[in-house]
Amino acid sequence: MKRILCTLLAAMMLILCGTSAMASVNIRGINPGDTLYVDTPNLGTLNLRENGNASAKVLVQIPNGTAVVAGDKHNGNYLKVKVENVNHVSEGWVDMRYLSINPPKVKPAPTAAPAETVKSLNFRSYKLVNGSMTITAKPSRPGGYVNLRWVPSTDGAVIAKVYAGENLTVIAEGSKWYQVKNSKGYVGFIMKSFTEKLYY
Repeated sequence: MKRILCTLLAAMMLILCGTSAMASVNIRGINPGDTLYVDTPNLGTLNLRENGNASAKVLVQIPNGTAVVAGDKHNGNYLKVKVENVNHVSEGWVDMRYLSINPPKVKPAPTAAPAETVKSLNFRSYKLVNGSMTITAKPSRPGGYVNLRWVPSTDGAVIAKVYAGENLTVIAEGSKWYQVKNSKGYVGFIMKSFTEKLYY
């Protein structure tokens, strides 16, 4: 009789443990496979890390508004997610405090260059590129980005952030800057020293 009771108790413990493990997958109403969105209006980007802690290596920075897919593992505030089309990194860990179930409002790119940024700039030295010339962004640190600006000056307004590995089509070339077009159709200038020529 005691053996039967012990067996039943052991079975109940296994069931309870299994239920607890399954319940732990639901974190703050998030389930594996749910689509979430990076919500970092003040930070701009969210770090995708190698492991679930704040000191883990940063694999890439995910732009505000990017959709991610929730995984089935978490560690405190960190959740494992899948990301598409961000520097070819597919999985990593992010801080759940910067995730939202709804897409955040992303500020549109500016539609005109501020007048003060174009003073004393000489555009006559730029030569149009005949044919197809493609470059890729090479930020100073892995997973970083390069600013795409309205004018070839570090004082120029930033149109967009070009992340490591993102390709751009060259329109014109100067001594220190390229005039380029990105995949979203924005045209601006990027410093040549932070790019690499793919083909011409």
